[in-house]
Amino acid sequence: MRTASCPPQRHYLLVHADGYPLTTEGRLPDRETFEREQVGAIVAGIDDYVKGYDPHEWPGKRPRPQLVLFIHGGLSPHAKGLARVQDFLDAQKDRRANPEVAASHFVFLNWDSDLWGSLVDDLCCIRQGDRSQLVGPLTAPFVGLARAAEAVFLAPRAWYFQTQNAVDGFREEAERDQCNPLSVRRVEDEEERLNVPAAASFFAFYPLRLLSVPFIQSFGTSAWEMMKRRAALVFAREKALPPRDWVKEGAGRLLVTALRERLRTSGAWWLGGTEQRDLDVVLVGFSMGAFVVNRLLQEFPEIHFARIFYLGAASSIGDFEASVLPYLRQHRETREVKAAQFWSFSIAEADEAGQIDPPDVYERGSLLVWIDNYFERINAPTQRTFGRWRNLRLHFKTPEGFQGQIFLVKFDGRGWRDPSKHGDFDEPKTFDRLLRMREADCPEGRGLMPLRFPRR
Repeated sequence: MRTASCPPQRHYLLVHADGYPLTTEGRLPDRETFEREQVGAIVAGIDDYVKGYDPHEWPGKRPRPQLVLFIHGGLSPHAKGLARVQDFLDAQKDRRANPEVAASHFVFLNWDSDLWGSLVDDLCCIRQGDRSQLVGPLTAPFVGLARAAEAVFLAPRAWYFQTQNAVDGFREEAERDQCNPLSVRRVEDEEERLNVPAAASFFAFYPLRLLSVPFIQSFGTSAWEMMKRRAALVFAREKALPPRDWVKEGAGRLLVTALRERLRTSGAWWLGGTEQRDLDVVLVGFSMGAFVVNRLLQEFPEIHFARIFYLGAASSIGDFEASVLPYLRQHRETREVKAAQFWSFSIAEADEAGQIDPPDVYERGSLLVWIDNYFERINAPTQRTFGRWRNLRLHFKTPEGFQGQIFLVKFDGRGWRDPSKHGDFDEPKTFDRLLRMREADCPEGRGLMPLRFPRR
């Protein structure tokens, strides 16, 4: 896995599909190597950052150092994760274009969410949650036949949701939200219009879409379930992790346990003895990374995060209510530290439903649309994805008592810098603009607020 351009170890930790740590060569490190060269390197990197941080280099923009713990989403093998780390490090070199990214220190938790590996796990390897070397391969043909049969017999269901989503994707976005009067910008209601080019190209390849969507539903659901298994193992407790040498807990848990020792004081990083420095910590979950974020907040509620970001979160509304709300309730503003803030970012509804990935011959829509329509069995509204604006508009209301803590942001897709695809949130230039958002851009954290990027 290691290449000549492999980014510095101090910026990431690799996690195996079964939850234990990995070296860049794809091996399990021994305990000493893990503690010294992986976790030790990450902690030392943060030490160097806070010691060398000069607020005068960032006048009026970033007076305090900022650590970003970034957890990526699904469909991301380790090679893609390492490339993402390098992209962000390269973006830090351009301070003018990416001032917030340049001023921050990044640590990436790179868990294995590879699509093909997840499919193989479902077909050949994972049985009742365990990796089976005997039963898995023996039963693989039967599992494969079952998935194919499921695609055939559930095809009408898939076609129904395909048609429903196509209609949503054909509509040009008309603002239907009840905008909070404290939003940065109110959008006037417009007549809903048919997007003729989107409709025409959809029907041009309709036979291929008709044939492919049942198999996307069947085999995609099994891969999705395997990816959720992998996300759950990142912070697995002892005995919940498949046994592997000295490792008894998930790699993410081992890392955050070490960081917790240095984050013993809210809003500060402990350097040893009586010395500590100011440090804001931003916890970021992109897409499926929100599952890992939720688990982290449940397992380490004592760590104070200045901000928590959901970037197109693939986890459900119910997951948010069970994980994030209790955390925010525990981290109110005190004399010593500001209240923890939660920010959720979504793209426009029409962009979400009509997302096209070349060559545009299979089902349209973002991953969140596929999850809601095909991969999850939705039995209650709160089981829908949190990152999809349609779900927030119809099924979520910000609870009372979280004034100034919860910020829900939808980009309307009309601005030339607005993210218009689910994957845009994963790009350094987009993420830099999200980091720039403060209360000045969303005066009060309540209600549903359509926004564009702040013009700066």
